[in-house]
Amino acid sequence: MHLPKHILLVEDDPAIAEPMRYALQREGWQVDWQTTAQGALHALTQQTFDGLILDVGLPDMDGFDLCRQIRQTYNTPLLFLTARNDEIERIIGLEIGADDYCAKPFSPREIISRIKAIWRRMQPAQADTPTQVDHLPIPNATINSTVQDTTPHQD
Repeated sequence: MHLPKHILLVEDDPAIAEPMRYALQREGWQVDWQTTAQGALHALTQQTFDGLILDVGLPDMDGFDLCRQIRQTYNTPLLFLTARNDEIERIIGLEIGADDYCAKPFSPREIISRIKAIWRRMQPAQADTPTQVDHLPIPNATINSTVQDTTPHQD
C-alpha cells in the first residue's frame, strides 16, 4: 500500500483555493492549504510534500520570491498559478524553478493533469530503458558484451 500524495497549496483567494482543494482531495491526495508565503515556508519545515502549487500574487511576498526561497532548500515539484499571463512572467517562473505554469482561469482538472504529468516525468522511464544487446557490430570492430571484449576486424 502506498501513501497518498501530499500537496501544499499556497493561494490567498478562497474562491480559487476551496474548489482546488476539493478536487485535489477527490484524487485521494492530502492538501495543506496556506494563504501566505510565510505559512508555506513554515509548512515546508514541518513535513514533506509531493507537490507545491503556488499563487504568484500572495499578500506577504511575491510568489517568485517564495519560489526562489523554496528552491534554495527543496526540489519538490512546483506549479505556479497566476492571473499574470505575460510571456515574460511565464519565462521568469519557469527559469527560477517552477516545473509548470498555469494562468487563470483554469480548471482544477487541468491542474491535476499537469501535476500528474510532472510526476510522470520524474519517474524512471521504463519505455526508454535500453534493450540489452549481446553482440553489436560496428564498422571495423565488434563489441561482444558477453565476453566483455573488443576485437578489431582484420581487413
